[in-house]
Amino acid sequence: TSFNIDLQHDYIFLYDKYNADAKKNLAKSAILGYTSVKNEPIEIAANCFFDAYGKHYANAIELKNKISVCSIEAIKNGKGFTRSIYGKDGKLWCAGFFFMAKNRIHYAMAAPTEEGKTIGATHILIDEVLKEYANTPYIFDFEGSDIKTVAYFYSKFGSEKKHYLEIINNRLPWWCRRFIEKKGN
Repeated sequence: TSFNIDLQHDYIFLYDKYNADAKKNLAKSAILGYTSVKNEPIEIAANCFFDAYGKHYANAIELKNKISVCSIEAIKNGKGFTRSIYGKDGKLWCAGFFFMAKNRIHYAMAAPTEEGKTIGATHILIDEVLKEYANTPYIFDFEGSDIKTVAYFYSKFGSEKKHYLEIINNRLPWWCRRFIEKKGN
């Protein structure tokens, strides 16, 4: 399952589809004041992401380096961008990298800092991207998640749940495939 937002509509139309919690977080952050910065070095987004979620990856440092190299190439080729959210005091609240392919903006890698979590800064990050790309032919693609809390977060922005096909390529010998097929029936 994937979660998508069609950005061909104006921002007000998109915002009206946000749920009450997303709107509440955005209102709270507007009162506090923040700055949205585009096209910062990928290291800011990568550090933010791996500081928050690195413990879930066996080879976090190696993965962080590979993702950074790929992200830099994507940015050089006009196929991606970074976005960071800072508080009034200049402290980083959230940062992310977004990959662009054909007519899609993919939510590739983003995370809040500890302070950003308390403010709901990831809401701001996504809202700023949706605001910038409203009235364009793009589709904002959250990708998917089997984690219920993550899927719920994606749904807060009025995203539509899209199902995609799964292709399974079984390369076992023919006699193993037959055994598995018979056992599965």
